[in-house]
Amino acid sequence: MRINTNINSMRTQEYMRQNQDKMNTSMNRLSSGKSINSAADDAAGLAIATRMRAKEGGLNVGARNTQDAMSALRTGDAALGSVSNILLRMRDLATQASSGTNNDKDIASM
Repeated sequence: MRINTNINSMRTQEYMRQNQDKMNTSMNRLSSGKSINSAADDAAGLAIATRMRAKEGGLNVGARNTQDAMSALRTGDAALGSVSNILLRMRDLATQASSGTNNDKDIASM
């Protein structure tokens, strides 16, 4: 019995496997819309992209903190406006009460 090896067939199969791998990688890139899907695509690019995503997350947190602070300042400003209005009304009432033209009944109604 004689065993034959078909080298050409084996090479063709290997080339087909390599082409299939390349096609799978290309399809993965196309379907994800990303040029870097794994460290095997571009290790340095993946590291840069990861750092940029982390920085973006930090900036988003900073932006939310700024919005929260602005909201707190608006609330405080509104409260100070109310206090200011109350103090102005108290001053007006004190001025009216001390004018000397009001009787006890007028002062009590203020």
